[in-house]
Amino acid sequence: MLLDLDNFKLINDQHGHLAGDEVLRRFAEQLRAALRQSDILCRWGGEEFILLLKNTDRHAAHELAEKLRQYCAAQRYPVGDETLQVTVSLGLSQWQPGEALHDLLGRTDRALYRAKQGGRDRVCEEH
Repeated sequence: MLLDLDNFKLINDQHGHLAGDEVLRRFAEQLRAALRQSDILCRWGGEEFILLLKNTDRHAAHELAEKLRQYCAAQRYPVGDETLQVTVSLGLSQWQPGEALHDLLGRTDRALYRAKQGGRDRVCEEH
């Protein structure tokens, strides 16, 4: 699963990069707290995160992605005298036997791109 914070550049532009970094740090902490102990979360770059769900079928992964989307939208981040909300777009794919990691990530990235192009704050799955 790839997660991207929607329109995150606006936070950096309007509140500065230090505030943006603080939102990212707190976002990652809250996201980690919402995951299973077996899930692996890493910052993938900028405001993107990659999440590896071990031993999770497609249906359960989609349910978790939707739960995470809603959970992230419910979080609030105090910045100065404002309270910010962020939403996330999520791309989801399942590893196929014999598939190279590069190909899996490419399919997941395409799903994320579709989620962002479709209006953001949504889950898209690549088959």
